[in-house]
Amino acid sequence: MAVWTTSKKNGEKDKTFSLQLTLLEKAYLTLSTPLVLQSIVSVYQGYKYLWYVSNRDKLPDFTPKVVIFAACKGLDERFDDYLEALFRIDYPDYAIIFVVESKQDPAVEVIERVRARYSNPPSKLVIAGCCVDGGQKVHNLLVALDYAENAEAYVYVDSDVIVGHEWLRQLIAPLQDETIGATTGYRWFVPTGSWTSMLRSAWNATIATAMDSGGFAWGGSMAILRKTFDRLGVAKRWLGALSDDYALSQAVKDAGLKIKFVPACVLPSYGEISFAELLEFTSRQIIITRVYAPKLWWMLLASTALFNCVFWAGWPIVAVSSNFLVAVQVLVWLLGCWKGYLRVCSLPFILPKDVATTVGKYGVWYILLPPVVSLLYLYNLLISLKTDTISWRGIRYKLVSASKTIVEVPEARLKNYYDKKQ
Repeated sequence: MAVWTTSKKNGEKDKTFSLQLTLLEKAYLTLSTPLVLQSIVSVYQGYKYLWYVSNRDKLPDFTPKVVIFAACKGLDERFDDYLEALFRIDYPDYAIIFVVESKQDPAVEVIERVRARYSNPPSKLVIAGCCVDGGQKVHNLLVALDYAENAEAYVYVDSDVIVGHEWLRQLIAPLQDETIGATTGYRWFVPTGSWTSMLRSAWNATIATAMDSGGFAWGGSMAILRKTFDRLGVAKRWLGALSDDYALSQAVKDAGLKIKFVPACVLPSYGEISFAELLEFTSRQIIITRVYAPKLWWMLLASTALFNCVFWAGWPIVAVSSNFLVAVQVLVWLLGCWKGYLRVCSLPFILPKDVATTVGKYGVWYILLPPVVSLLYLYNLLISLKTDTISWRGIRYKLVSASKTIVEVPEARLKNYYDKKQ
């Protein structure tokens, strides 16, 4: 705490100011110093990301024949719009392969109805069958490879996003550079107005606005040349894996190639979410990260634990301490708000104008929510320490390693699958 002390020198009072700290205050100051530095670096990275997305490269004229793989399971929000958008892409030569596990999937009826309205681009619906020794999505994508005979490039898109007319051109064009192994966009959850949808969007935005680092290709908006896919042995890496994107990303990096983030390929994702679903979704992402990117997971754990320890546990300390420590605490909060503000500033550069306007209405929450988002991350990290089992699209998986995934109760899945076929 700060105190005034007085002493007599040469018959005159000498008034001085000193900072006398308790043990707790010293601990707080010791931890807050690296946090302030971490927060300053984070703001710098925010400006770096903003510069990256606002200075787009001129697109080369590169349009190889593309096959889009669209793995589906169930009916996502605005599923009809998702399908329609895939058929309305402005690209000279592409085909779409929809792939599902079973004919009984409710997505099949909708896919067939929309396919019937379009003769161009050509499209197929592939029934991949049940998988009991890996991720169902990865299994679907592996089966679909057999139907992409003439493709020169592979593109992957998730069923909970909506692509734009220029999405495919933007995603493919950078692959003309032979040093680029894969290109990627990301998703942006559009808030619905509920606090859970806003928190999900703010949580996800922390990843979306770090994609310029080029360390990860997201499987919901991702492209790779076929010759690169084959040369890197991606299909072999997918065997037994749960995560298609982490496995592909590692293959690209192991080959010394770059992953190019394309801001124009950030895609809006719609839908409401309950609190229980929010916890499950966010924890699932972190559990997968712990298995497939342990170094990243440890960095996330260290930075998240540091923030929560200083920010949330620090308030009782600074409340009865000096103005100096209060200023440190406020500085940490303001730096987080600053980073949130930079995320809001990036919206016009990564989202369609109408979507950016909608998301921008919630801009204040992206600025104010980072401390709450950090708490949610801490919860996710603690859950990931406790379990390596996740539930994804109704299937429970145990993640043994990056190349081994155990499907829980595989016999029941197989029985259910064959019962439906009959």
